[in-house]
Amino acid sequence: MSKLLKIGQNNAAKLDEVLDNQEKFQMMQEKFQAMLDAQQSQISAIMAEFASQPEETIKGKGKGKGKVDDEFYHVSIHHFLRQFLMLFLLIIICITGCH
Repeated sequence: MSKLLKIGQNNAAKLDEVLDNQEKFQMMQEKFQAMLDAQQSQISAIMAEFASQPEETIKGKGKGKGKVDDEFYHVSIHHFLRQFLMLFLLIIICITGCH
């Protein structure tokens, strides 16, 4: 009977530790989400500033041809930063959770 009581106490202690880790993870996730939201608003403000500026065409040599705008090189900065931060968060979670 005392063995069962000891096993129950050990399980309760481990469960408390898991719950504490979940709370820490939740707080870290909320912190990173807040950082991501702040960066997204800054990026949106910068993008709006760039969008309001008139486009300039660069005249190259030759028959009046300007620089060709290739859509392939248009990268969504927000998407890139979000993926990067999620990867960073996953690495941090793995490092702190594995020990």
